[in-house]
Amino acid sequence: MNSVPDLHDRYDRQSLPSHEREKSNSEGGTGEISRLPGQKNNTGLYILQAGLFSYVDRRFASVLGYDDPEALVGKSFWEVAHPDDQKLVTEEIMRREDELAVNPPVFRLLDKNKKIVWVHMRGSAMMYCGKPAHIGCLIDASPFGSLIKSLQESLERYETILDDVDIHLGELDLEGNMSFINDAGCRMWKLPRERLIGLPSRSYMDPETQEKITAIYRQVFRTGVPVKNIIIDVASVEGGKRTIETSVSLTRDAEGKITGFRNVTRDITDRKEAEKRLAEHRSRLEAIFGSVKDAIITVDPGLAVIDANKSTESICSIAVKDI
Repeated sequence: MNSVPDLHDRYDRQSLPSHEREKSNSEGGTGEISRLPGQKNNTGLYILQAGLFSYVDRRFASVLGYDDPEALVGKSFWEVAHPDDQKLVTEEIMRREDELAVNPPVFRLLDKNKKIVWVHMRGSAMMYCGKPAHIGCLIDASPFGSLIKSLQESLERYETILDDVDIHLGELDLEGNMSFINDAGCRMWKLPRERLIGLPSRSYMDPETQEKITAIYRQVFRTGVPVKNIIIDVASVEGGKRTIETSVSLTRDAEGKITGFRNVTRDITDRKEAEKRLAEHRSRLEAIFGSVKDAIITVDPGLAVIDANKSTESICSIAVKDI
């Protein structure tokens, strides 16, 4: 059974300034609190203590379909949190105030009739009635629920396409460690994703290749211009070498700050081997073509001469270049 993180352990280790944290009479006050700083009229206010609602205002109750806020008091938060979002909610609750996202995530709650309600929730650690509490605001995002659902479905489709294509899509952080890889990349490296994430590029490149690719990364970082069609050899899991063709571009965060590099990579080992075999076969055919004692002339459908062997010169008494 899920439970709210142990706020007692967490806040016993913190110094909470009484003039900022104390929101009620620590000697057993009425429990009435004022609106949080910055709280707007379209938001609901809630207080959680030991995983239970100890206070909700009418707006919060209304969002969840309750006429009386008291109907929620004493109820476990996990009774109204959607099961699939409980991990995300827990992670958000446990964030320190200096780690809170600029755009808080959207959660799903269940209303009185077990229907999904989309909400933004943002709160912080405070004291309420002399006890640790998580106090925050809720914004009803249900009007955007269909849009959110559509975006999530689109994201899932794109993720499926991303994983199904036979192209390795990956990202490296600024230290050169792998931070993202799609399924095709895992197939190419023949390693599970958990083994690949965090893997430094030097672990699968020899010093000469590492020097070459580092110079390219520095160029891309400096200019911001992607570099395409880079062909290099990398170590394979079997102990041999694979030839890959890759492109490098920058990744940036929402503020435009450079966060790393994105690679679009194809394993061209088989293609290079086929090209090598084809070139060798062509060389053998050309050697045979040139050594035959009979005159051989090849023409196209319009009877224009394409090629002729050396014997043609002696037999036909004409230079090959003049045929």
